[in-house]
This record gives sequence, C-alpha cells and structure tokens, in this order.
Amino acid sequence: MNRITESYAVHAEMKPDQIAIIDEQESITYQDWYERVQRSAQWLQGTVHQQKRIAFLLLSNGASFLQIFAGAAYAGWTAVPLDPRWSHEECVEKLLLSEADLAIIEDRLIKRFEQGSVDMPLLSLSEWKERMSLLTDSPYNSCDTEKDPVFYMGFTSGSTGSPKAFIRRQQSWIESFQMTAASFGITHQDHALILGTLLSSHFLYGAISTLYFGGTVTLLEKFVPVKAKKALETGDITVMYTVPTMTETLLQIEAYREDNPLLVMSSGADWSVSSKEQLVTNYPHVTFFFLILWHIRVKFCLLFVFK
Repeated sequence: MNRITESYAVHAEMKPDQIAIIDEQESITYQDWYERVQRSAQWLQGTVHQQKRIAFLLLSNGASFLQIFAGAAYAGWTAVPLDPRWSHEECVEKLLLSEADLAIIEDRLIKRFEQGSVDMPLLSLSEWKERMSLLTDSPYNSCDTEKDPVFYMGFTSGSTGSPKAFIRRQQSWIESFQMTAASFGITHQDHALILGTLLSSHFLYGAISTLYFGGTVTLLEKFVPVKAKKALETGDITVMYTVPTMTETLLQIEAYREDNPLLVMSSGADWSVSSKEQLVTNYPHVTFFFLILWHIRVKFCLLFVFK
C-alpha cells in the first residue's frame, strides 16, 4: 500500500546527512527524520486507545508538528490539526465530534482543557517528546491493512461561515506529488520555504511534498517578514509557498533577490494588479504560480503564471 511517507527510507539510505527540515529550533537530517517518523508511528500503534485511529494536533509550526503528522500517516492514522486561534469551546466541539483517540497539545495551550472536559488522553508536547525519548529504535512493523486510509482531516478557513471539515486520502496526495513534479519541475534538489501556518492545506502540502521528493524544508514558526527575508537572502531557497498578502509584504521590504531563480507557489485571492506588475518588472528571475487546491481531492488548477 502506498504512503506519503514511503520515500523516507530511501532518502535516509541514499543521503542520510542531507538536511530534511530546518525550523527555528533545530536542523534534522534525513536519517534522523526517518527514525523520528518511525518512532512516532510505533508510539501511536502502541497506544491503548486506538478505536478510530485519530489524533488531534493543537500545535504551532515546527518540526514536531510535521513529525507527528507524518508519523500518523506512516501508521495509517488520521491527523487532525486544530487552530490555536480557535476558542476553547470550538476546539472541544471538534474533539468530541471526531471521537479522536488522543490529542497532543502545545504546552502553553494545555491549560485550556480542564481535567475531565474531554474523554480522551491529552498530552502536552513536552510529555509527548518525553515518551518519544523512551522508545527504542526498532524496525516499525505496520499492522494496518486499509488500502488507502484517510490520513488528514482539515478545516476550511471559515471566511464564508463556520469552518467545514474535509478529508484527504494518501493516494490523492501521492498523485498530486507526481503532478507537482511534472507541472512545476520540483525535485529532490529543491529547498522550500514555508511562510505560513501548517494548519493551511496549502502550506502543509508544500512541506510534505518537499519531504516526499527528498528536498529541504525551512519552516517559520509564524510569518515574520524580516525572518523570511533573511531566509531568502541565503540564496539557498528555490521554492516558496506563500499567499498574496505575504508576497506583497516581502515586496515592500525588497526581500526578493534579483539574481536568484525562485519558484513562488501562491494560493489565495486579493493580489493587486500593481503588485503583479512590480514583480514582473523588478524580479525577472522569479516565477509566480497562482494555484487552487480543491477540497474534494487535492488537484492543482493553474490560474496565472508571471515570469
């Protein structure tokens, strides 16, 4: 059965020392990344409560978010990221509706949940990391038999009403990875900068697809223009996932290098005409793609290309 994590073992064997993920706390090689994902999957399979095989994540951007998400996919579980900006009541409502088996919550947010407010194990991120450290590195043996399990449940932004839930199956994203490679030429040699929250399917897809290809992912905990500019100034970034408001902010602070080829993958609306014209005129080495991610199946629809 195919998994969005299926290439990690090959990357770990072929290029163990290549950097897979850079966040604001650490850099992780592919060897380390593969081992971390395996440990996460091993831990999930060993939990007592796994009736639905659903794990909630209430976490900020970082390597831990991606590790838990990828570990869940590896184990055949469904990961459900929740937005820290939601109220306690909104989070509890989604926890109860999904009948999740457990939730892993940012340390600073765990106090939101009173003891007994939800009938499931609630772990702080620190507790989860401690449990990971106690696991031995042994080969992970999957007992999952479902051919194409749901691995991701997300929620719409709620801009037109209450947030709506949507699900993704592994094969749909694998097909989209293949389409990304064919349409945009993204490969294992690329270094992707993820500017936005992993709660957005656009930014999450950017990170997970890059890891599937064997490239490098740089994550910002949150969008800070000067930090994004600093990352671009290294000259290592070849792909950037963004939305129009971020794109325009970076234009205002002259974050784009004039001599560095850059592929910009943008999702969203409200990109001004003047901004588009400025990009085309001032940065001929930058290619901008506008994309739509449909919620039935992740498929790309190319709206505009600026080069």
